[in-house]
Amino acid sequence: MQFIDPVYGFIAMTRILRNYQRRGLVTLRDMISTYAPKNENDTNAYINFVVKLVNVAPDAPLDLGLHLFPLLKAISEFENGSRFADFYNDSTIQEGIALD
Repeated sequence: MQFIDPVYGFIAMTRILRNYQRRGLVTLRDMISTYAPKNENDTNAYINFVVKLVNVAPDAPLDLGLHLFPLLKAISEFENGSRFADFYNDSTIQEGIALD
């Protein structure tokens, strides 16, 4: 999906992740496996990438209050690759979280 401003993408991603948690998806593995299913992605590579940046074990319960920002950043970086920093900065991500 494409948004007219990156902040709207971070608002949407914040809502998606919070909805996952409300549905009982509480680990990085749960969330990434749902967000990036194996029929569309290399889900294990995605999980491993996110785990390193968020610094939480893949099967440990995730506290979105503490880990939402690094999780959004890691997902965005995985999706955009090395050009991530060309498009997004921390304040854009923080604004998306705040506006949810």
